[in-house]
This record gives sequence, structure tokens and C-alpha cells, in this order.
Amino acid sequence: MVTWKLFGEQPPLSRSDWEVEFQRYKEYPEFKLKNSSITMDEFQRIWWMEYGHRTWGRLIGAAFYIPATVFWFKGWFTRAMKIRVGAMGALLAFQKISNFYEPT
Repeated sequence: MVTWKLFGEQPPLSRSDWEVEFQRYKEYPEFKLKNSSITMDEFQRIWWMEYGHRTWGRLIGAAFYIPATVFWFKGWFTRAMKIRVGAMGALLAFQKISNFYEPT
């Protein structure tokens, strides 16, 4: 996956879409240094694994941040719970940010 959109990310739907995506991938160091011999089928496998990984991460984030935000603003958290929820939210955000950099 060579592009990242928080919302509206669509998988390639046609053979030509896959070719465009594969050509974009060939411009990245990961392809040049590590995967220069992969085929289209191998690229599609990597792409779908990454797509699933990103989708799963978004679901985890939504499952935490949406209820936490609602509970926080409704005043359902004690001071101690706000500290815990804030710390967990910060750790979750740090984990997400750290995934933007993945060395080859």
C-alpha cells in the first residue's frame, strides 16, 4: 500500500487499478531494496494483508476513542479513571504513530 487515507480508502477494483498501484509501489525503497523480484500476485497478497491491518487498527481505535469520548463528556469517569483512560489513549495513539515508520 503506497497511499494512506483515514477514510474512503478503496481497494483496486480492476486489473489496470492493480497495475497502477503496483507501479507506485515500485517507486518505494521497500520494493527497491527488499522486494524487487515480487510478482503481481505476491504484491496483491501483501496489499490485502496491509489493508486488513489498517482496517483492524481503525476498528480498534474507534472501539476505544468513541466510547471514551462519550463517557468523558457525560461525566461518567472519576478523576482516577480519566487519568487511566487518558494514559491508555496516549499509548494507543503512540502505537499508531510509531507504525508510520517501518524500517525495511
